[in-house]
Amino acid sequence: MKLLAISTSGAFASAALITESGMFYTRSETGAGFHSKTILPLVDEITAKNDVELSDMDVFAADIGPGSFTGVRIGVCMINAMARAHKKLVVGISSLEAICRNDRGYAGKSICSLIDARNGNCYCAYYENGAPIIDCAAMNIEELIIRLKEHGADKVTFLGDGAAAYKSELLSAFPGCAFIEGEAANSVNALSVAQTAAEKYDEFGADEVMPMYLRASQAERMYQQKHV
Repeated sequence: MKLLAISTSGAFASAALITESGMFYTRSETGAGFHSKTILPLVDEITAKNDVELSDMDVFAADIGPGSFTGVRIGVCMINAMARAHKKLVVGISSLEAICRNDRGYAGKSICSLIDARNGNCYCAYYENGAPIIDCAAMNIEELIIRLKEHGADKVTFLGDGAAAYKSELLSAFPGCAFIEGEAANSVNALSVAQTAAEKYDEFGADEVMPMYLRASQAERMYQQKHV
């Protein structure tokens, strides 16, 4: 199987390729706001280095959010266009699940991934032994702590930039919890998207994917406040 995945919902755009000969990964060093300029060169780079064409792919995949509204739209539009042009299936993977998959012990642990949504808010998902217990949601950190305790969570591993943003609150609520340091473990990336999609394409492969928006954009919220 040949699978191409892209990630544009986070700070850095990236692309990953799975082929019979292995897994390959590349990312841009240019931060969010430039994904529309960087993602296609990354795709060209990774396919050229591995002597494959987009038409060779069996499956395409992308992270569909939550994350940057603009970044999500860029990735979803591009991966749908690639899949449609080559008449192949596409798989959408949530950014939160992809972040959880950065922990190699994902399948046998309790893991909560958090993306900071600022002002005490986060996007979050909680998995036990690889199964979603709290599916992708937007909530404030106090609500998340209550929900986790309702599910008997204790020795939870927290990942994502939200884990760093709310570390003191999480440590206070869950003294036995753990954090994994380093940008690579706490950022959504195309390699985790690709690995997850490779497991799920038989069940979730579709003609197109849609963005996952868990809350209104800032522009929409400002508009609503002005027109109440």
